[in-house]
Amino acid sequence: MPLPAPVQAYLASEKIEYDITELALNQENNSQVTPSSSIATLVMLEDELGKAQVLIPQASLLNLPSLNEMLGRNWRAIMRTENAADSENQTPHQGILPLPEDGLVLVDQYLLKLDPIYLESGETNVLIKLSQKDFGQLTQGSIVDRYCKPIKTLIKATLDQENDIPHIHKALESFTTRRIKSRLNETLEIPPLPTSVEKVIRLRIEANATAEELAEVVAMDPGLAAQIISWAASPFYATPGKIRSIEDAIIRVLGFELVVNLAIGLAIGKTLQLPKDHPYNQSPYWEQAITTATVMERLSRLHPSKNRPARGLAYLSGLLHNFGYLVIGHAFPPHFSLLCRMIEANPHVPAAYIDQHLFGMTRDQIGSCLFESWSLPEEVIKAVRWQQLPSYQGPYASYANLLCLSQLLINEISEKPNSCLMTPRQTGELYERLGIEPDEAREIVTTVLAGQEELKSFSSSFR
Repeated sequence: MPLPAPVQAYLASEKIEYDITELALNQENNSQVTPSSSIATLVMLEDELGKAQVLIPQASLLNLPSLNEMLGRNWRAIMRTENAADSENQTPHQGILPLPEDGLVLVDQYLLKLDPIYLESGETNVLIKLSQKDFGQLTQGSIVDRYCKPIKTLIKATLDQENDIPHIHKALESFTTRRIKSRLNETLEIPPLPTSVEKVIRLRIEANATAEELAEVVAMDPGLAAQIISWAASPFYATPGKIRSIEDAIIRVLGFELVVNLAIGLAIGKTLQLPKDHPYNQSPYWEQAITTATVMERLSRLHPSKNRPARGLAYLSGLLHNFGYLVIGHAFPPHFSLLCRMIEANPHVPAAYIDQHLFGMTRDQIGSCLFESWSLPEEVIKAVRWQQLPSYQGPYASYANLLCLSQLLINEISEKPNSCLMTPRQTGELYERLGIEPDEAREIVTTVLAGQEELKSFSSSFR
């Protein structure tokens, strides 16, 4: 388990004694041996005055607004690499390194209670074990204060809410002092859905609806009709022969269910503009949405036949899983840039919990409430609302559980942080509840990610 060469050289130059340990699992209960509360993670920050390293507990969220106010700075998380070509594969959390002379080292006060303490090394599952004495030597001259908020408090606040509408009203009212509109219908000025899409939603509910009826509705919207035919003719489906009509696209290639859900997703996606600002460590919004939708649809096929999620609804749940993000950008533009900076500085924290910290409500709550007002299927509403809770067993749990697993696997195979903060035990229970074999699921997700270039052609349709 070698350390990255720069980290190893730095520790040697500081004459720090350390051990290298692997983040292991307890084989009996499949739990993490080293608790995240004993692990320090490193965030790199910069502003026009210089750079800083912030060491915080892994199980916490860096409170960037509080830090800025405390030091009178305007920090932003940065990549560790100076090589722009490598920047897409880097995160701010990559093992301790020396700073320039004008840089700051900030240490959260909780870390001074840990002995031993474990530092992330920059290699996956490899930790640097230090005594508190050596940790103190390594961080001498640092500014010690409280810079974090425990993630568990955000998780509890997010999951304890029984009724989202009153909670969202209450959260919005708390913004009144910040001169933000205080009522949901005034703040979320979301345009109504196009008439053609309302008809598509009604067709989806009708048990005896036919492909011919769907083709008539799609034909009423020339842009939607062109898009459906374009999708059906794309190399992704590799359909022999030409697509000559909307009926041809529906019956021969895409199928009734997929066209319904693509039409709904396309229309909803175009009700809001993508915010111009965005976190640098996230994939483009619609690329992420299309990838998640495709993974959801394909994983649904592995689910045992009893209570198997409908493929079309699984696809739509994945496509719209992060729609609340667009709503936040639309409704709270003065605060959206701060949200982006917080996401950059906390890639180890699910974004919904950062929403909770900043706004007192989450994108999942906002999205699911809007979908309910638009009369979208209950399966989609529950999937979006409970996607962060791997233990959810309420109505339509298979959709929420499958969405949780889809995001976990996408991040795992892409070597990104765990999006749902799931323990190995919870992951095992999730697979068991869904009746899906881990190796089969990973193979499917690997195949989807290998074909992302083809999926990008779909994502351009939603911009």
